[in-house]
Amino acid sequence: MHPAGRLPRDQPAARGKPEPCRKRRDIRRRLLECPLPADLRFGIVSELAASLPDEEALALLRREKPALRQAAPQRSAEIDALELQILKRRLAGLPPDSELKARTAEEIFEVRSGRPRRPRGLAWYRFQRKEYEEAEKLFAHLNAQDPDNKDYALGLGVMRA
Repeated sequence: MHPAGRLPRDQPAARGKPEPCRKRRDIRRRLLECPLPADLRFGIVSELAASLPDEEALALLRREKPALRQAAPQRSAEIDALELQILKRRLAGLPPDSELKARTAEEIFEVRSGRPRRPRGLAWYRFQRKEYEEAEKLFAHLNAQDPDNKDYALGLGVMRA
């Protein structure tokens, strides 16, 4: 510890982020410039995604995603799970009424589109924001997939009333 009880400005911890973390991120970024096996590449992308801001992490993953899927199709679910994790992290940090929050929720739905979960919450969210046209499209989509679901029929009925 510095004699005055705090670190001087020129020491890494005094600048906000510890220098070793920055160096590890830089090394990982440089590694991605090299040809690597898909499993190792995915591991590096995962590590970087955990340490980068959400937008930067999403950009990195989306840049790497096509090559990773092609080289390791068995990792598709893990790639989607990582993207969902980043999107959910971004969603949690946004104010309730922001347009970016709604767009992020839609991105989550797009990533999950092949999964059984449906965008019921997003449809009601659009309805609450008075975005009736978008809500109606979502309810119509949901109702077409599951016509016996009363919640979807109710939403569609409210939209068309």
